[in-house]
Amino acid sequence: MLAVRIASIEIRNLKNVGYAKLDLLNKKYRSSVLGLFGQNGSGKTTLIEAIAILKTLMCGLSLNAQKVALIRQGSSGASLAFDFLLSELEISQQRYRVSYSFDIQVEETTDPNNGQLIKVPAIINEKLEYRTYQTDADDEIVKTSRKKLILDTGRKDIATTAILKQLRSPSVKEKYKLNDIRILTHARGQSFIFNRDICDIFKLLIKDSSINEIVDSLQYFARYGLYCIGNTELNLLSTEIMLVHLKKKINKNKIINATPIILNSEVKVPLNFVASFNSILNSINTVLTELVPGMRIVVETIGQTTDAQGNRFCRMAVFSQRGKIKVALQLESAGIKKIITILQLLIYAYNSKNITIAIDELDAGIFEYLLGEILSIFSSAGKGQLIFTAHNLRPLETMDKLFVAFTTVNENNRYVRVSNIKKNNNLRDTYYRDIQILSGEDAYYDATNPSKIQLAFALAGRVE
Repeated sequence: MLAVRIASIEIRNLKNVGYAKLDLLNKKYRSSVLGLFGQNGSGKTTLIEAIAILKTLMCGLSLNAQKVALIRQGSSGASLAFDFLLSELEISQQRYRVSYSFDIQVEETTDPNNGQLIKVPAIINEKLEYRTYQTDADDEIVKTSRKKLILDTGRKDIATTAILKQLRSPSVKEKYKLNDIRILTHARGQSFIFNRDICDIFKLLIKDSSINEIVDSLQYFARYGLYCIGNTELNLLSTEIMLVHLKKKINKNKIINATPIILNSEVKVPLNFVASFNSILNSINTVLTELVPGMRIVVETIGQTTDAQGNRFCRMAVFSQRGKIKVALQLESAGIKKIITILQLLIYAYNSKNITIAIDELDAGIFEYLLGEILSIFSSAGKGQLIFTAHNLRPLETMDKLFVAFTTVNENNRYVRVSNIKKNNNLRDTYYRDIQILSGEDAYYDATNPSKIQLAFALAGRVE
């Protein structure tokens, strides 16, 4: 498999983002980090939700009906476009630049449960294309090819390129039920290109090894290399459920699966994963004790149990420990639980080129000085890719400006990079200054009036 890295993200009409584009790669650093900072309600979470949609579609899964609510009010649909950089894990001179774009359209259908009309998302106008290029030892592009189209579902005939000429054959279409698959994926809110049956047909009929390598690598990346920590995952902490990401080996490939731990009761770990579970805890403890001095996660084995299907589990109790003092993990603060939840993914991304993690509100519950140190270390030596949003501005003092973007008040230009910042300038101070002096569509901050806020509090207190 090829290592995959997100190179750019383009968003149209998703939530309160009319248009936004971010380039995530830079030549100055090997590490790939992007921190998006800005005012509450300015479109930061939209970036993480766009990546979550990408993961869902490339995994061949369906967008649920709730995703309709993400489409910007007044729009009939949203559009997302992603560029990826694909390269060998070790030797990176031969690369692919892959573009994948699609529209999310709102359609009405009948709910089979009650017969009422409901709105559902449908994926249309998918396009997948690529080009090859080579780089020298300094990572400079020395040779590039023309862009080649793999598939475009927006055309009347999805297979109009010479690459896919076999798919234009009526006999092939009939044999492999291409039109049926197209109708089914449309109705289910799934990707046609990354449908499992379509990918199998690719392998059978397409002789170009580059295409199969690209599609396989993107699917593998979505399933085992791309992780989104958003509201859904973080809200689990409030229900005493914490996700631990276990690495296991399947068909010679190491994959990572999220395993839920219910904190207000004993933890049940499948017997065949106990060794992996303990290994993960050791890995977490190696870093945790440096982030929170003296803290470790420890487990006590209670016994074994068997479920109704005959699967055997090890029963464990999980504690945090400082010195000789142990505390049930469920009693720890939300910040400690969050650090533990994301720490293993950060470890994987720091050490693996093929891991991308996207985290919403990374700063929530984490001491700002510690947050700045973590991001500084990842920015300087991380092998994988980290994309995050934050309100706390401490990271602006520890990260290079090339790793930073800001939201604006302009719905049609939501994300911007900073420019004209000298090396000895403090980015945090510069941002504060720009908040105060910039106005109009270029402003970072939709100004608030302290006097009006004070009056609003007073008036609200009179309401019975």
